[in-house]
Amino acid sequence: MSVKDQLYKALVLKNITQSDLHRMTGISKSAISSYLSGKCVPSDLQRRKILEALELPSDYFDEKEEPEVFRMPEKIPRITPLQAAKVMGVSARTVENGLKNKAFPWGYAIKNPDGKYTYWINAMKFAQIEMGGIC
Repeated sequence: MSVKDQLYKALVLKNITQSDLHRMTGISKSAISSYLSGKCVPSDLQRRKILEALELPSDYFDEKEEPEVFRMPEKIPRITPLQAAKVMGVSARTVENGLKNKAFPWGYAIKNPDGKYTYWINAMKFAQIEMGGIC
């Protein structure tokens, strides 16, 4: 059984809503929603918070984990430096400079022939690293 299915089952059995789980764990509502939709998998820290809040055994998510078949997305989702900056609490310029200097593992800057830069940020890697989930 997948993590999303196990989480859904636990919430239903314990009569707990996504909002309740948010209040109990401090995990954002959007992250919980992405776990339940299967878009992301909670990090080890997020799993521990969920297990403690729902009073589940520590191996609950490991018991019936089935490998999922990888399907290449048609298009890898991207975010802009401004969107990344808002999440990180810094300026877009800071994110752009970090991308130019290869400081971030989730994106890069490409210098165009005209001297301007094009920025590419992988939304899934960004969420995994900066927001604590694996997308």
